Amino acid sequence: MSAPGQAPEVPDATAGRRRARWTKTRVWVGAVLTSAVVIPLLTLGVTAGVRWINELLHPPQYLAVVVTVPSPVEFDNGWVFATPPAQLPLPPEHGDVDRWASDNGGIPASGNVVELRLQGLHGHHVVIQRITVNVVSRAEPLRGAYVVLMRQKGPTDTYQFGLNLDATPVAVTAETDEKLPHTVSSAAPENLRISAVTTTCTCEWTATLQWSADDGKQGAIDINDNGRAFRVAATTRAIPETVGWGPNGWGVITG
Repeated sequence: MSAPGQAPEVPDATAGRRRARWTKTRVWVGAVLTSAVVIPLLTLGVTAGVRWINELLHPPQYLAVVVTVPSPVEFDNGWVFATPPAQLPLPPEHGDVDRWASDNGGIPASGNVVELRLQGLHGHHVVIQRITVNVVSRAEPLRGAYVVLMRQKGPTDTYQFGLNLDATPVAVTAETDEKLPHTVSSAAPENLRISAVTTTCTCEWTATLQWSADDGKQGAIDINDNGRAFRVAATTRAIPETVGWGPNGWGVITG
């Protein structure tokens, strides 16, 4: 009860309305500030996540490598067969000698060449650090024919390396003045020629090319024959036979 003669207190409606407006203002300002901070952070997070997923699914490319296995004929080399020379049909003069060799079980002879065409991508300079070789299988040398076709020798590449498959680990040796590490750019492709040599085996092998880029990235590229191992055969136990044009036309010249 109020004291006698004293009017009852009336709530200050104006002050209540001011407090309500102030509370709403603080809530609104807080929401705006939260949106201004959280939404950009969420956007950055989503963007970074999308970029990470995209790079995971489609990693940036630094080095293009094209692997080719030229015909042994291009380098005055040949094939080794399990079949003796007398039982081996004569290779075609103008036909597909590689198909002929494959159909008759021929394996490229020691010294066979694998070519790598290298080029940096997207303006990157890439350093070829090293080449390591893995001998997948090793068998005895074949005792049949070693057939060489006398035709024009292939061109000399910019630089080349020899692989000694008989060494453990396989020795990779520069056969020219160009050695590893070696830098390739995006300006123009370069050729690297690898010659696999053995005197003791019929071998299958693959290689790994290890590289580093100008932005610090590093990587490795498997070198193989479209997913298969390269094959090479020693000639030490085979009977050599040279085929070409002789006095009697196309046929065996020596052997």
